[in-house]
Amino acid sequence: KDANDKVGTKLVTEETAHFIIHTDFRDRRALGQICERYYGELSRIFGLGRNEPLWDGKCVIFFFSDEEDFQKFAEKVDNFAGAQQASGYTMLQKDGREIHIAIPQPKAEDATTGIQAFFSTLIHEIAHAFLHCIREPFSPRPWINEGIAQYFSFLNDPQYPRWATHKRLLKQRLASGSLRPLNSLLAMDTMPAADTEGYAMSWSLVEFLIKTDARKFTTFIQQIKGRTQQEDALKNAFRTTPENLEAVWRQYVQNNY
Repeated sequence: KDANDKVGTKLVTEETAHFIIHTDFRDRRALGQICERYYGELSRIFGLGRNEPLWDGKCVIFFFSDEEDFQKFAEKVDNFAGAQQASGYTMLQKDGREIHIAIPQPKAEDATTGIQAFFSTLIHEIAHAFLHCIREPFSPRPWINEGIAQYFSFLNDPQYPRWATHKRLLKQRLASGSLRPLNSLLAMDTMPAADTEGYAMSWSLVEFLIKTDARKFTTFIQQIKGRTQQEDALKNAFRTTPENLEAVWRQYVQNNY
């Protein structure tokens, strides 16, 4: 009601086991089913127990069919000034346990491309929310946070343009000797949106760790969210150090991209 009053929309509510969806999309039930499917996929990767609480109540998602309504919502409801550069965003409230996500319907000449981009944004934002809330409400280092969100976006849409761009960038910089040291990435506290190499490395490292052993990656995330230092979490889960990880990851980039 608050959103409808402030933005002038006519959002209708659809509720599922883990989500409350407010939208003016016609097929609300399908959106709910997709959100629940993503919840299940993320639960498996993160090792979330069947009855383990994640967020307070349910995660609230606002879907807008009109980009202008999305921008108005960001400004008037969330006081968020960065929505003009975003295809969606996640807001955290009440010590990080109450979450809502806002996503507009993307504009695309190709309807299929637009739909895929929309779903990739959706799972990207749900992954951020999931990773923040599991175990303790805090967000881990940017390479983990952004790497996981991108991993699921690309997994959802193998034709996502940024996927090919990331692989090409990493291969080129590895060949030229200009790829930054892995320790530099692991130490970052923030990752600017313009840091294309940082985002590419984050995604690739997460992909490599999951492909190496998904169960060990689950252990790694559980330890990180238990406030174990990342060097210790890598040692406990993968029996490796950042230096050894860098060597085998660089070889992975060389062989696969």
